[in-house]
Amino acid sequence: SGLPSHPSGIHVEDTAANRMAWHIARQTGEETVPVRLAGRLDKDTSGVLLAAKNRAAAAQLARQRKTGEYRKIYLALVWGHMGRTEGDICLPIEQIPDYPLMTRISGKGKYARTSWRVLKEEEETSLLACEIQTGRMHQIRIHLSAVGHPIVGDPLYGGLRRQEGRQDSGQRLCLHAWKLAFTHPFTREGMEVCAYRESLFRSS
Repeated sequence: SGLPSHPSGIHVEDTAANRMAWHIARQTGEETVPVRLAGRLDKDTSGVLLAAKNRAAAAQLARQRKTGEYRKIYLALVWGHMGRTEGDICLPIEQIPDYPLMTRISGKGKYARTSWRVLKEEEETSLLACEIQTGRMHQIRIHLSAVGHPIVGDPLYGGLRRQEGRQDSGQRLCLHAWKLAFTHPFTREGMEVCAYRESLFRSS
């Protein structure tokens, strides 16, 4: 959390892609190593991030994203209880013209679908497993906020409104890329990567 996925106008070197390239360069002795991310994470989201080390692997992973072989499941700690054990949110999303780093639900937006399942409920919050069937900017965040259950710690979409005084929610966005499943581009072996620790959304 707090680390951008790839370089942009304001983040040139302090990114996950830069760190991956540096790590591979140390292993191989090469001066420059292109790193091609198979998907990305919002700067404040933690978890699994997959990169390809060559064009052939990147092309295969891009194809898998289109066909559904590539799957990513997130953990989201949200305010309130969902009322059901699982469901889908299908609401169109568009970027806000005057605020390009934010999105909103709009009939003019692009189709977006998020599937969710309740893993655990506490007095004020619920822990959800979420899978996005489309890859819109801030999709899980805006979808859960739109149905009245913003992610705890989300400063953009209402997740801070009841955070004051709570010692166990911390100050970060409680969204984590939990599991990633895909087919190995060359061996065709089914792969699954999982990133999880018990104190994931704790402040300590």
